[in-house]
Amino acid sequence: MSDLASLLGPLAGPECRRLTRRGWLFLVRTLLGAACTGVVLVACWLWWLLERLDASFRPGASFGIALGICAAMPVTLALLLCPAVLAGVLAGEKDRGTLALLLAARVTALEIVLARLASRLAQVVMILLAGLPAVVLLAMLSGLGGAAIGVLVLLPFAVALGGSGMALAASALSRRGRDALLAVYLLDLLFLIAPLFSAVSGFLPLAERLGALNPYRGLSRIIQGDAWGGAESIALWTLLGVAGTGLAAWRLRPAYLRQIGGTARRRDARRGRVPAVGDRPVLWKELYIERAAAMGRFGRLLGWLIVLLLLGAAGSLAFLIAWHRWVYPNPTEELWAAGLLETLVQSATTPVSWLLQWAIGLRAAVGIASERERATWDGLLLTPLEGTEIMWAKIWGSLYALRGLFLAALIAWALAVLLGALELTSFLSWLLHVLVIGFFMAAVGSWISLTAPSATRAMAITIGIWLGAIVVMATIATIVVLFGALIVMLVWLSAVRLGLAAMAGGPPVPVSFGTAWNATYLVLYLASGLLIAFMCRFRFDRFAGRTPSRAATGGPPPTQGRDEGPAQK
Repeated sequence: MSDLASLLGPLAGPECRRLTRRGWLFLVRTLLGAACTGVVLVACWLWWLLERLDASFRPGASFGIALGICAAMPVTLALLLCPAVLAGVLAGEKDRGTLALLLAARVTALEIVLARLASRLAQVVMILLAGLPAVVLLAMLSGLGGAAIGVLVLLPFAVALGGSGMALAASALSRRGRDALLAVYLLDLLFLIAPLFSAVSGFLPLAERLGALNPYRGLSRIIQGDAWGGAESIALWTLLGVAGTGLAAWRLRPAYLRQIGGTARRRDARRGRVPAVGDRPVLWKELYIERAAAMGRFGRLLGWLIVLLLLGAAGSLAFLIAWHRWVYPNPTEELWAAGLLETLVQSATTPVSWLLQWAIGLRAAVGIASERERATWDGLLLTPLEGTEIMWAKIWGSLYALRGLFLAALIAWALAVLLGALELTSFLSWLLHVLVIGFFMAAVGSWISLTAPSATRAMAITIGIWLGAIVVMATIATIVVLFGALIVMLVWLSAVRLGLAAMAGGPPVPVSFGTAWNATYLVLYLASGLLIAFMCRFRFDRFAGRTPSRAATGGPPPTQGRDEGPAQK
């Protein structure tokens, strides 16, 4: 550790020793390794089965799909976990009042930032290494060259470094960890939709290069044999990590001194629009005192930029479609605009849905944990407010903060449906996914916020549950739908044997496999969210620490004092 201390400072060694022994690391590593191993086994089983059915079968396409799945899992973990574990480290020190002690000690701001970076990045690297053997094996079976395999291995680590640097910079500049994390996720959303800029490459010469910020685009190019496309993504994400770390070290001390000195400007005009407290004081506090819509200056700028991009692009293309359809008919131009609008909507569906789910869950996760860190939670519990009122106020504050992005996406998708660029079923599916999974994340975030000791840990656990829920719900939905299909098949075969149905017609299928799977998937999320919400409602006092234990009161159990007679007393 002496070499590490001389390179990164005296804080890096103790931080790495303390954080790399956490039990959840081994659990997540095991889950990632098991998932990648399962994909390899399924690919090999399909190879064996299809080769028996067709001697000329070649498994290249099957291994390519399996490689894409296994390689995408570490990239997704790096994209989500690094900001989750790093966005609150410096902002949390500000809330707890311990950053002043660190800045007054004999360590530089760079050593503080590097210690946080090394310790948290070591956790993520330990997790990513669990999926490396499966990725290398599938890459070799797919016939990739040595350069492509090397770039494929380095890509998730570069994404982890880039996300960590951006999270540290946002944490150093923000007042709250949740605002820093949401700002980083907004940047991630911009990177994921960056390939759409290639459509306007004639107006923006760097548009094609900006598309390399999407790590999944670089991943797909590597699998297709283009190692240079992945190397470009690695270079950009590494540059982001180095620049973010340098910015965090440079602005940590000035930003903190400005924040504690009260020199930050506030909009006094906002106070004139604040209504009276009314009958819901906690909701009033969330909307106006906590400034639920504020994510810092940089976060607000990113949020407005995404809203303007969605509305501007969708509105412009919708105008072109309407103009060339009704005003100045031109089928070629209309078809081009409709195809571009469809590409925009389909490409932005998943990133926007993810961002809304993350934001709802993260704001619910820090709603109570941040109150506990600021030592205001005990005062809130001393009020006669019910737990249900406090919880719903926190959840509604989380939803209210994302109203602009949700409305922008809703308008863009509705325009695509009205002009025929998007099917109504796809729009309804997107809307149901956002609402149902958003409710689930709000319930999970509130539950974790009640039990987690700090806002940083609450955010990391919430993102981890979001990742785990995707795998668990998808697996259970697949099993349920396959079991239902098996039952339908058995009933149909029994009816054929009894002469009640004809063999030529095939089994009756009321809905398709995709529709049944989506419905089961959403029902599982809804049931889980309702279960967690009811658990938080009925056990709020116990989770929050409002109900004292009998051992803490020091008195006898209630039944003992009630059943004793005067002689026994």
